[in-house]
Amino acid sequence: MNNKAKLVLVDDDQDFLLSLKQLLEYSDYQVTPFQNLKQLMENVHSLDADILILDVNLEEESSLDLLPTLREETSLGLILISGSKAYETRVKSLELGADAYLSKPIQIRELQAIVNSLHQRLTHKRSQSWTLDHASWVITSPAAHHHELTENEYIFVNMIMEADGKPVTKEQLLSAMGKEDTQEEAANLQVLVSRLRKKVSKNSGEHLPIRVYRGLGYGLTPT
Repeated sequence: MNNKAKLVLVDDDQDFLLSLKQLLEYSDYQVTPFQNLKQLMENVHSLDADILILDVNLEEESSLDLLPTLREETSLGLILISGSKAYETRVKSLELGADAYLSKPIQIRELQAIVNSLHQRLTHKRSQSWTLDHASWVITSPAAHHHELTENEYIFVNMIMEADGKPVTKEQLLSAMGKEDTQEEAANLQVLVSRLRKKVSKNSGEHLPIRVYRGLGYGLTPT
């Protein structure tokens, strides 16, 4: 069984992207490549991945602007790479939520060491359990931070927790909330999930391990 990290690579230099992908796959990592941020964000919530390796300066767009969103809305480890060795870029990347920063040319052994260390840390963190108090509608993180839930947030969290990692369809969730299965209510459900993630992140800097099953529903991120 391959217990290595599942990786996502984003770089608009196709030659570099394919070369790095091949090197990592040769070491038995599972790698999903994208050439721009649009492709990444269209798929980010449905990816089965652990760590994102992201180029800082993509054509006509900067990855730094996206870091806060990735930190708030995903549980991915974030490794930034850049052709620049500028001190300020490195510091800003780390301040915005990157776990590590590497300058090109990438030394593959150094990247692998960072990936393995970060994956071990994330795996340990995700293996800790979130708990839900059914009387007070409070969810408690592994670090013992408490987050009060609204009625619909409680229904949502309770259902995905009881599913134990399996997906819960949006139809099931809407029905439990007393809502009809319409496009408008499905959009409202997406807003609820986004606000819940942001609330937990704002209150404690933690990331609620919600996984989006594209076209189906929601579940807990596998640990």
